[in-house]
Amino acid sequence: MKNSDYRTPRHRCADSRSVIVGDVVAAVSKAGGFGVLGAIAHSPAALEVDLRWIEDEIGDKPYGVDLIVPAKYAATAMAG
Repeated sequence: MKNSDYRTPRHRCADSRSVIVGDVVAAVSKAGGFGVLGAIAHSPAALEVDLRWIEDEIGDKPYGVDLIVPAKYAATAMAG
């Protein structure tokens, strides 16, 4: 069985390689923790699908999204 056979429909439609990342984020947040989605490997479409799914799963519970900002942009933002 190929790894892609384990992918859920929401992952197939977003072409995400992640099988359970969104599921873990939702489970952690539902349990009272602070689930964090690492978004570096997501395409914009995949990120939108996963964020919508997470929000539908956890309701008003908090969660985070880990983004990587290139140094040249971070330095500009910090300079004001």
